[in-house]
Amino acid sequence: GYGLELPGPLSAGASVKFIHQTLDSSAATAFALDAGALWRQGKWRAGGGLRNFGTQTKFRSESDPLPFVAYAAGAAEVLPGWLLAAELRAPRDDAPRFCLGTESRRSFSPDLAGALRAGYTVETTDAEGLGGFSAGAGVEYRGLGVDFAWVPYGELGTTFRYSLLFRF
Repeated sequence: GYGLELPGPLSAGASVKFIHQTLDSSAATAFALDAGALWRQGKWRAGGGLRNFGTQTKFRSESDPLPFVAYAAGAAEVLPGWLLAAELRAPRDDAPRFCLGTESRRSFSPDLAGALRAGYTVETTDAEGLGGFSAGAGVEYRGLGVDFAWVPYGELGTTFRYSLLFRF
């Protein structure tokens, strides 16, 4: 993958993927491209791109297209430390999906910051209970961060996502 800042408020990036799948004694391969662009101006952001644009995988005589998705998103810092974001995803084989999210970020010192996040997506609204809703938190100290997210999936249970971030 590669990304670069373009003249003005634009950035762009792309990555090429080689996909290899094995099912019993059969194997399939495919190539795909992910590409996107980002526009930044003051407290506003807008972006869009493509995921999994590429060839089909083929097991013996059966071909299957990759899960292609086109997307567009926007975000704005509505108050200092408070971000609102929205995304529209258009999968190749399903109805468009709309997502909303918010983040409240606070710096406690020059080295320490924390964030609380919440979101809603129509993708999991058929899940029982709090379907569509997710929440999370994160903390960052001197470029090293830990994030946590809680995402319910109804009968499938609840997922907990953890990530480690290192800025350099």
